[in-house]
Amino acid sequence: MIRRIMPLALLGILFSLWLFGDQLWPAETVSGTSATIRDGDTLVISNQTFRLFGMDAPEFHQSCTDAQGKDWPCGKIARTLLAAFAARAAVTCEVHAQDKYNRSVATCGTGAVPDLSAAMVSAGLAISPAERGAAPYADEEANARVARKGIWQGPFVAPAVWRETHPRAQPVSGSVSNKPKAGND
Repeated sequence: MIRRIMPLALLGILFSLWLFGDQLWPAETVSGTSATIRDGDTLVISNQTFRLFGMDAPEFHQSCTDAQGKDWPCGKIARTLLAAFAARAAVTCEVHAQDKYNRSVATCGTGAVPDLSAAMVSAGLAISPAERGAAPYADEEANARVARKGIWQGPFVAPAVWRETHPRAQPVSGSVSNKPKAGND
């Protein structure tokens, strides 16, 4: 009798851990008042690097094409926009996982911009690729595409494809910070 009950009890415990695991082990949350923006989907808070969840922005050196067929620096503009969204505000990131580059994959936001990923995709400066079956910001991407915002105004190479054809020789030099500047603003 005990041999029959033990496997069921163990199964019940494992099911409870799966069901209530988020409450038992809440996601790591990191906040900081000075985020350094590396590119359109990566930021650093207190020496911890975060890759924004659910989106992929053009690489810093990547160019896109506008409606008139002219190249424009979409990667640099993506970094500038992310810096503007995070400017002068505390950034809070809720960690979901670690990626293969040891970055924390996280949903990050500020008081003014609660979800930086959603804001970047809505602005047309990031895509929301399907990960594990669903694109988390598919609606935002569809709206940006229809409105021809950002990268959707002309043809562009998906950031993942661009990375494959442009391997990084050196890390991106420079970054943008949201640290307040001294003096009157």
